[in-house]
Amino acid sequence: MSETGSPNPVDAAGKDSVNYFEFRDVSKAFDDRPVLSEVSFTVKRGETCVILGRSGVGKSVSLKHIMGFLRADAGQVFVDGVDVTNYTEQQFYEVRRKVTMVFQSGALFDSPAGSDLRRCAGVHRETREGAGSR
Repeated sequence: MSETGSPNPVDAAGKDSVNYFEFRDVSKAFDDRPVLSEVSFTVKRGETCVILGRSGVGKSVSLKHIMGFLRADAGQVFVDGVDVTNYTEQQFYEVRRKVTMVFQSGALFDSPAGSDLRRCAGVHRETREGAGSR
């Protein structure tokens, strides 16, 4: 509630918020190397947004803040009108039910999980090929 007793728009989850995502002066550094420095932007409900840039400028770091995989060093992150900056891991479960992140091309298959997927795909292919020659 605000001081006037009316609901605070950022506390009213979802339907009343114009912005679906919002960064307010978000900063993040790794080993004293700033990746995000006082970044602010909004993505309105129903709007499509593309984040473009060369390697290392903070594209994935921004998405990881929205998903709760990283915490901002400073600033605030809002999802669906709610300040999620200090959410716990458990609180982010609900956010992750609403928001999905798609990996860059090849990122999944370059990971340890991708190795397992490639191995399983090879086993599956061999099994199907072997079944046809019986």
